[in-house]
Amino acid sequence: IRLSADPMTANYLLAPVLADFAVLYPEIEIELKLSYFLDSIAKDETDVSIRHVLAVEEDAVGRKLFPLSLGVFAARRYIYAELPNAGAKGKGLTWIGYGEVPEMQAMIAATQFPNARVRHMVTDPQMHLHLARAGAGMTFLPNWVPSVFPEMQRVPGTHLDQRRSTWILLHGGLRRVRRARLLVDYLSAALLERRAEFIGQ
Repeated sequence: IRLSADPMTANYLLAPVLADFAVLYPEIEIELKLSYFLDSIAKDETDVSIRHVLAVEEDAVGRKLFPLSLGVFAARRYIYAELPNAGAKGKGLTWIGYGEVPEMQAMIAATQFPNARVRHMVTDPQMHLHLARAGAGMTFLPNWVPSVFPEMQRVPGTHLDQRRSTWILLHGGLRRVRRARLLVDYLSAALLERRAEFIGQ
């Protein structure tokens, strides 16, 4: 079964789930593709896809699991050291930047810290996580991050963006194929167990 997912979800949440699935179903082989770009089910680029999107725009069998919360996160030591000394609207603080990405610029402008300096151009969300863990500044990350990296914390006073939802999509031609249904059911159950971490408060 061809499975596509974004690297953040796959590396930190799916690896143990897929390992357990492989033990339970040794006859099923998985071809895993990691990308932040969406593989098309309609164009037969993947069989099963885990997506965190505003809306599903292609014809596929889908399960909408729960909202995916994005928040402003930084290392605890960064928050404790820098936040008390911040000026008006975050002056003196640092955002880890994505470059000229209008959506991210709008999200920064809507926070309590629009005057914080945006530094660097880092297009990989996973590198944002590691830079933030190292104390480089604030960035937008999924709400589940502190459950894996307890040194990370949502910046006090910030709000969660819950416009996106987590979906599992299946190629329509495989809806009655046992191995595909087993994988979708297993992944759905595993992700739903962590629902509270995805949604947050």
